[in-house]
Amino acid sequence: MKYIKTLDGLRAIAVLLVIISHWVPKSHWLNYLPNGAIGVTIFFVLSGYLISSILFSYKDKIDADKGGVLGAIKVFYIRRSLRIFPIYYLFVLFLFFYGYTLIQDHLVYFLAYSSNILFFKRNGLGGTVSHLWSLSVEEQYYLLWPILVLTVNRRFTWLLILAFILIGLSYQIIFVRDGSFSGLLPFAAFDAFGWGALLAFVQRYHEDKMPTFSKALNFLSLIILIWLIFTQIFSLELVIPVKAVISIFSLFILFHLVASGKNSISFYYQKFFTNDQLVFCGKISYGIYLYHTMIPGFSDNYYYKIFGRSSFLSHDFFFFIFNIIILLIVSSLSWFLIEKPFNSLKSKYNF
Repeated sequence: MKYIKTLDGLRAIAVLLVIISHWVPKSHWLNYLPNGAIGVTIFFVLSGYLISSILFSYKDKIDADKGGVLGAIKVFYIRRSLRIFPIYYLFVLFLFFYGYTLIQDHLVYFLAYSSNILFFKRNGLGGTVSHLWSLSVEEQYYLLWPILVLTVNRRFTWLLILAFILIGLSYQIIFVRDGSFSGLLPFAAFDAFGWGALLAFVQRYHEDKMPTFSKALNFLSLIILIWLIFTQIFSLELVIPVKAVISIFSLFILFHLVASGKNSISFYYQKFFTNDQLVFCGKISYGIYLYHTMIPGFSDNYYYKIFGRSSFLSHDFFFFIFNIIILLIVSSLSWFLIEKPFNSLKSKYNF
């Protein structure tokens, strides 16, 4: 599909929120909001939109007898593999040979993109590799969604999307509780993927309904925002699952980045999200997300050996900036030396 510059800006914001969640103490005011959950949910909604947009284009070609389902699925998986496998497996194998015990003891789970299932079974995350649960959820979504979209009659696609949204909401309401690791399973993210898919569906097949979709989304977002304010002021129960709320707001932001309309909200959002530095960070965001958990641990000893622990540079702020610089360097090298060359191979596989 056509490259959308603003979405790289959105990726940059999402990965920054995840970094703040993991690098800044939970008690800090910067982590007043659930930054990690917000960042990951943005990625899920964005994946639902982008993957569904690609699959709908494949579906149209299949319906026009310009290709078969098996061919479309084959091309989809090859292109996805070229994008996500190289540095993921490089990261996992690096930690394996470095001596990271959790990966050495449970290598199969990490090779099979099922660390979320491992963490669910252990009822606990895995330190440096904890963030891999979300990549596992994405991969499990990739295994299921393309087959469903490409085999279900297009007339029923909206029902399929609705089912995903309802399953995700129901699962969160019934199974996801405080202290529970049920939220690591893919069902808890179905609604986020579904909202993204809904936007892609309306945009492709019912473009004339986009203004109505916008009004409904704006109204729903406003109602939820008002309810959030009331719950904070009067200490009321939220009732709606937190991740479901984040999904709606993520959809709101995404809509105004991809909508063709020229309303003022879309204009200012798009202007902000097309900042060149932000866009570049979004372009390398996969590497940033993958490597960010190991950078502070590796840099800790070297940083304080260089600057000491009593100088003004030993303040957490400067250590944070130092780690950001290292992370950007590592992720940039990863992009130019590994990801981009593999990405270029995707042009050989089209449907």
